[in-house]
Amino acid sequence: MIRALIVDDEKLARKGFISIVPWEQFQIQVTGEAANGKLALEFMQQHKVDLLFVDLTMPVMNGIELMKEVKRTSPSTKMVVLTCHQDFDYIQEALRLGALDYIVKTQLDTEKIDDILVRIVERFQNEDSSLHRSEKVATRQHYHYSLLIDVAAAYTNEPRAFPEELTRSELVFDAGNGKWLFCKDHHEPDRTIQQFITGRDHWIWVDIEDSHEQSVHATIARVADPAALKQIYYSHKSGQKMGMISLTNTASAHSHLETGEWMQLLARWSDMGWIYDDASFRELLSMIEYLQPDHHATMQLNEEKLVHWLSWLSEAGYDELASRMHTCYFWHQLAAWLAHFREAVHKHTGTVPYSTDIILMIMKSVQLIHESDNYDFNRDELAAKLLMSGSYFSRCFKDIIGQSYSEYTKNLRLKKALTLVESSELPIYMIAEKTGFQDEKYFSRVFFKQFGKNPQEHRKQHGRRSGWTR
Repeated sequence: MIRALIVDDEKLARKGFISIVPWEQFQIQVTGEAANGKLALEFMQQHKVDLLFVDLTMPVMNGIELMKEVKRTSPSTKMVVLTCHQDFDYIQEALRLGALDYIVKTQLDTEKIDDILVRIVERFQNEDSSLHRSEKVATRQHYHYSLLIDVAAAYTNEPRAFPEELTRSELVFDAGNGKWLFCKDHHEPDRTIQQFITGRDHWIWVDIEDSHEQSVHATIARVADPAALKQIYYSHKSGQKMGMISLTNTASAHSHLETGEWMQLLARWSDMGWIYDDASFRELLSMIEYLQPDHHATMQLNEEKLVHWLSWLSEAGYDELASRMHTCYFWHQLAAWLAHFREAVHKHTGTVPYSTDIILMIMKSVQLIHESDNYDFNRDELAAKLLMSGSYFSRCFKDIIGQSYSEYTKNLRLKKALTLVESSELPIYMIAEKTGFQDEKYFSRVFFKQFGKNPQEHRKQHGRRSGWTR
């Protein structure tokens, strides 16, 4: 039997969860319950626990703190998260700490619980067999660790299945998120693996230095560290399929970006002068390579700072740019993508009779428009911020963006209004005000012309709940 402990500060929720689950059907025995993490640890000091069901938000010691302590003191204990809502950040942290799965308590019913428990027990048994395999490995004196990595999956928190094309021996361990640890007598991958990674763009093989004295679980914990992925992100070059990381470097490779340096990078990126100036572009790439923000940070910078440029280019026929950005799994790929992005901008603006300074100012105005909270855009005020007259700003805007200023802002307000009509219960007059339409009747006419229905009718058909008529 699998011995389980239920940890939740709400007594009724705890008792309800215990009563609703057919534990015996899945060979699980609830041996105890606790109201917070501290009490759970005290229970575990006196009783053996195989499976921990833990709520994330608790007083005294919350679920994340408990999971960290259990991982340190009782690594063989498996954990499942209980949560009242799908809080992505908390769930993401729990999965990083090794949680098998999570259960949203508000969505729990008798029809779903069987499927959930089947999945949890299967993962429990898989991890348990992995532990036995690692104990076998620990008895060997000479071995090497290497990683097979699906880098397209490595930056996510979704589990991946071992490739069906490859044979998985008992000495291959799941390191999570598209990473598998191989324990071998030598570093080189066999011919089948070499052929497999050669034929796939986002699969690589990585040798691990300084790992022969480490246990399997200790090594998995080290390679799961984001700093290990950062080594791979910056060290792999174009066409390279095999590489190496150091556990020693991984331990010290956490980002220690100085605030001043990071702010300097953000300012240079936001300035956008690098789009047209080659020297500034080279300096930007050098600064990134020196500071080495991780994959997530570089992609977030792109998405936040270039979103309006990409939308503008997409309307001009460069649709593939945005999709290609999301397949940049290594820094050399993203650097090349940035170069292609610059080329597309140069080509698109080559026929526009304006200087690069004017083009940058107009794109800055687009960013300011999208950053506005109330969607009440005054053309002359915006032009004054850019030290331009209202009439000249309007002419430049239309020539560069391809729409008049009034048409662009009206379409933007309507898109925002459509979202509010579909996703909120705000009265229609308030939505009109929030999106810069002071007259509700005029707003309804414009909305009807754009979407074929007035706001009330659209809400009835597409709102989250039927009957929204305000």
